[in-house]
Amino acid sequence: MRTIILSALFFGACRSSGKIYIEEPSQEIITEGIQDNDLDGYSEDDCDDGDAAINPSMTEICDGVDNNCDGNVDEGVSITIYADQDGDGYGDTNNTLEVCGTQQGYVSNGIDCNDDNASVFPGHPEICDGVDNDCDGDVDDADPDLDRSGATSFYADADGDGYGDANAEVLACAEGAGQVSNAEDCDDGNVLVNPQAEEICDEIDNDCDALIDEEDDSLIDIEACTCHSLNFAGGYVQVNSTADIPTGNDARSVSVWFYTDVGSYSNLISWGDGSQPNQRFSVHLRSEPGAQNLRFCGQFNDHFSRTVPLQTWVHVVMTHDGSTLSMYVDGVLTDTTNTTLDTAPNTPVFLGRNALNRNDEYFFGNMAGASIWNRALGAGEVTDLYNSNAMPNNGLVVDWDFTGDGMLLLDSTGNGQEGSLMGNQITWTEACP
Repeated sequence: MRTIILSALFFGACRSSGKIYIEEPSQEIITEGIQDNDLDGYSEDDCDDGDAAINPSMTEICDGVDNNCDGNVDEGVSITIYADQDGDGYGDTNNTLEVCGTQQGYVSNGIDCNDDNASVFPGHPEICDGVDNDCDGDVDDADPDLDRSGATSFYADADGDGYGDANAEVLACAEGAGQVSNAEDCDDGNVLVNPQAEEICDEIDNDCDALIDEEDDSLIDIEACTCHSLNFAGGYVQVNSTADIPTGNDARSVSVWFYTDVGSYSNLISWGDGSQPNQRFSVHLRSEPGAQNLRFCGQFNDHFSRTVPLQTWVHVVMTHDGSTLSMYVDGVLTDTTNTTLDTAPNTPVFLGRNALNRNDEYFFGNMAGASIWNRALGAGEVTDLYNSNAMPNNGLVVDWDFTGDGMLLLDSTGNGQEGSLMGNQITWTEACP
């Protein structure tokens, strides 16, 4: 761009009323026919020829003006501010302004997830209200940072009976799976025990009223609480339907409760063919001074010999897993031996008599329970059976019910292995453990 300066000096003097006036020289800038009024050295590229601080060479500053004439205002020097309509100090990322400074109703962050709710912003405690209060994407119970001080108490219902365990409280906003809002169950491991259950005779507080069996006026069958047993005085029980009774070398367990005050050689339970080696399964007693020896016989010779007292109830369990024979007395393992069995099939089971039908081996005393399984019970199961009569149902093939009367010993499993009371010297009594 070429600039030509034409100057003209006119010197002249004018007299007027005795004074002389002198005219100053004049100057004019012409840029090839385009004027530069603000004298900033730019003409046609100048976007504001009335302001020398605006032209293509200027640095953009934040003043709401296009200082460098690039068509943009405050580019690179303005800041983004965010509307804070709820006044919680956190802005809405979708409602912004580009400005040079602060502005009322706006903040410098855009991290509010609900700008219409002053109780919702990052750092606000998560509470039970169905809202993501702290803007972390998790609501109520799904948020590990939930403030549970205002939550509701729920209780685990492990047995699914609709009643919860007071010792398994959970503070939450809503009831979760396996939870209920009450803590009224007194045994959350038993679906048959809860405040709506019927009280039955089983030594358990079925209806959670702190009263057990006869103590509870709501007991539905008080007769069932009467303790029964069979008194053997030369009679016996014979079971002819024995399809489910283990034979050969099958695994098995046998449980018997008995009481005797007479030292004698006698059989508690026996089946198989006693005339052949190892083909009989027999739990029997032998007399000792002031006591009895509890023994097991699988053939002609005894496998075990364990002294038990007279005039007290004794619980014996024999288990066989196919290779190991074990004896438990009153819930405690007393003896084991490695052996195989070959119990003859299709023979009756006798309670109170030897399978050989020896008249001198009848049991004299009481029995209050006898059961057979087709598997070897574990030590813990045997202990529970002794301590609380917790009958394992897995593999149970016969459980003779000693709570009845008449001439039949019923099988409570429903397998139909009832026993017939044989002879006049066997009677029902209320004595039991």
